[in-house]
Amino acid sequence: LDPDVAEAYLVLGLNALFVRKFDVAENMATTAVELNPCNGLCWLAIGLVALYRDRHEEAIEHFARVERLNPRDPLQWLFQVAASLAYFFKGDFDSSLHYARLAQTNPLGRVSGDLLEVASLSAKKRYEDASSLLATNPPKQRSWEFVLTRLPFENPARRQELVNYISQVNSTIFPQADHEIGYKAQ
Repeated sequence: LDPDVAEAYLVLGLNALFVRKFDVAENMATTAVELNPCNGLCWLAIGLVALYRDRHEEAIEHFARVERLNPRDPLQWLFQVAASLAYFFKGDFDSSLHYARLAQTNPLGRVSGDLLEVASLSAKKRYEDASSLLATNPPKQRSWEFVLTRLPFENPARRQELVNYISQVNSTIFPQADHEIGYKAQ
């Protein structure tokens, strides 16, 4: 209720982002950063808005700021997953792979990190390495689909790009890969 509390705008911004109200999300996240530029989660929120709106360079800058603000943040895995996604769609698959692997060091970043590692390896045409990862650590049934359907890309083709790269390595992970894995409102 206090208009001077950055965290309130942060929560409103993230909520708006995940229900795909991108302009509202951007306004709320921007206000959160203006109110508390030292809060890494505020920078994460504004970075996520940029990421899901296909402004990858801007997203990477915001995620780098998060990393500098608190390199020991317990949510660092979340920043690393977001950075991996931003680098992936920028076309920098080496950096995407780097951040995916960093995210995997935290149990909470494992599923998304594995998904992004396989997609990055596939994009680099390192199919054997991706297949090896899948053989030693296969995703739980539908876990990757669960993750993908919750990524609120403004451009839904982005989600399908990830599916296509993963399907090049193993077409059984997304059996309906011929059809777009779409956004499912909860």
